[in-house]
Amino acid sequence: MNSKKRKLFSKLALCSLAMTMVFSAGSCGKGEESNGKIAVIGQSKTVQFWQSVQKGAEDAGEEMNYEIIYNNAEDGNDVQGQVDFIRQAINEKVKAIVIAPNSSSELNSVLQEADREGIQVVAIDADLTYSGKKTYLGTNNLAAGSVAGRQALRILEGGGKIAVISQSEGSTTGADRVQGFTNEIYSYNSSAAAAMARNTGMEDISTEEEDTELSQAEIDEVASKTRFEALNILPIKYCNNSRETAKQQAASIIKDNPDLKMFYGTNETSTLGICDAIKEAGKTGEISVIGFNSNDDEIRYIIDGTLDALVVQNPYNMGYLGVRYSDKLLNGSKISINVDTGVILVTPSNINTSDIQLLLYPDDPDSNKVDSIRNAMRGEANEEAAADEAAQN
Repeated sequence: MNSKKRKLFSKLALCSLAMTMVFSAGSCGKGEESNGKIAVIGQSKTVQFWQSVQKGAEDAGEEMNYEIIYNNAEDGNDVQGQVDFIRQAINEKVKAIVIAPNSSSELNSVLQEADREGIQVVAIDADLTYSGKKTYLGTNNLAAGSVAGRQALRILEGGGKIAVISQSEGSTTGADRVQGFTNEIYSYNSSAAAAMARNTGMEDISTEEEDTELSQAEIDEVASKTRFEALNILPIKYCNNSRETAKQQAASIIKDNPDLKMFYGTNETSTLGICDAIKEAGKTGEISVIGFNSNDDEIRYIIDGTLDALVVQNPYNMGYLGVRYSDKLLNGSKISINVDTGVILVTPSNINTSDIQLLLYPDDPDSNKVDSIRNAMRGEANEEAAADEAAQN
């Protein structure tokens, strides 16, 4: 890992328990005998996020002299694929399994098989209920949802409708990101309604304490009796990790709610489906969007103004720390049972900074791929304009 990567790694670790680690220990010289195999299992072949996880894991493996066996499930719903990869890892006699589970509980039985073989289990990105898991390294998704909610409040003025599309109804990751977001919106509605009640003399609701939390019924009462307009979150939709499903859901929401102000997508597929629908409906710039992760298509949508903000996790950090913590376990060191790898908010105003470039493209931080994407988009636009002109002639 080069000096720029180490610089970002240190910055991101400031927000997590990983800051207690010693980074310089554990490297092995080339030519020494391998310390063994570590299996790293991601959630989806189709999501770009997992390429950065793989890069982080392989960099850590190279530094600490482990052979990394990396595999991805077909998609975020593929539990059986992960079961098969765990069994493959057991057969290959790996020393540790680093896994981003597609189910919090359905892998428990096969992980017990791994435990009986003395294999250490580390969870990344999504947590496990498995009692033999040694640590969880990933995003505090409740806090990440709160980051998205606070950004929504910065963007929106006054009340209005917000639509939320999450990855799947059974996803604890998605549920936490929704809860963190809705907590921020509810807190705003409560404080704003309380202030309006005090200012308009609603004695049955107003209070001397400015931080008193109102019930939803009280918020609704203030809205019905004053000019206060709350932010209204529509019923949550679930796209089952399908971009096309999210697009169809978003299109339906746009049609049924012409006064919609914002969409919130809780993962990459939901965010992309939302943006696809907004683009197709010609609503870019009219409906705001906040999403998750950093697929190249999402970067395109930030550049063209469809997407207002991305809550970007640290997939490289997850892969790197997953292997790093496995090494610590194998060497008998004590470790934290939960490590927050943090998130960073990416917007049009900071997307060109060097630290964001490194976060988005850890495998090639000096190439400024954002500018490359922007230039490619300009070229595509010029070609379309030329084709239109030729057709008119």
